Amino acid sequence: MKKELRKISWIGLMLVVAAVFLTACHRSQSSEQGNQREQYDKYPLRIKNKFGMTVIKKKPKRIATIQWGNQDIPLALGVVPVGFSAANFGVKDNSGLLPWTKKQL
Repeated sequence: MKKELRKISWIGLMLVVAAVFLTACHRSQSSEQGNQREQYDKYPLRIKNKFGMTVIKKKPKRIATIQWGNQDIPLALGVVPVGFSAANFGVKDNSGLLPWTKKQL
């Protein structure tokens, strides 16, 4: 009886600790995401990389992607690329489009 009570108490304590931890993590992520959005909505946009600095002077009006599958990111963000590579596998017809890509267009 005591062992069962201890086990239940231990499990309850772990659940409370997990809930507190997850709640704390959730709050910090949402504030970080808000800061990131603000940071990338302003132009000129400066992106530091291993080759130095890339500067995008103004918001792009048209975009194109290279390699199959790369169009999924702008499509998920609601931007339709003006050009992208045809998929070379998983296509169910001769369109060159994967099923989820076709749904987004």
